[in-house]
Amino acid sequence: MALLPGSQRALLDYLASAKASGDAKKQTIARAVKLTAIQQSRLQAALQALWRRADYICPQYIDLRPLHGYASRVLKDNFPPEQYGDWLVLACSDLAVVGTDTRGRPRLCFGPNIDFPDHSYTLVAPVTSDAFGYVHINDVIPSGLPAGATK
Repeated sequence: MALLPGSQRALLDYLASAKASGDAKKQTIARAVKLTAIQQSRLQAALQALWRRADYICPQYIDLRPLHGYASRVLKDNFPPEQYGDWLVLACSDLAVVGTDTRGRPRLCFGPNIDFPDHSYTLVAPVTSDAFGYVHINDVIPSGLPAGATK
């Protein structure tokens, strides 16, 4: 399991708090996701290409910052907070594969998924980084699933 148990608990607490208050807060769950050796290696290669720095190091443990994704998937797209949390767990799992978008930005991908009727979609967790080596995940996108789809 890539999302560490303590981090899963922190994510569930965050989602419950945001749902109860109706207002999501900025929060960082430090060292939440443990990358496999292959994920780490492939992310590092993608980040080195993105930042044009051969010395760029991708850490094995990366932070999770759920606010952006919560605002996008729950508040804007009208998916339940629990669904957003489930998607984050899957997109950050050991089974997720590393890819890049058309601009070379790295991401974790999980799917295809077929748990919504008439829809096949892939979970895409963009990997956000800066030039100084800070790497984190702040969203999961159900690519191919229309906003507000129901099971």
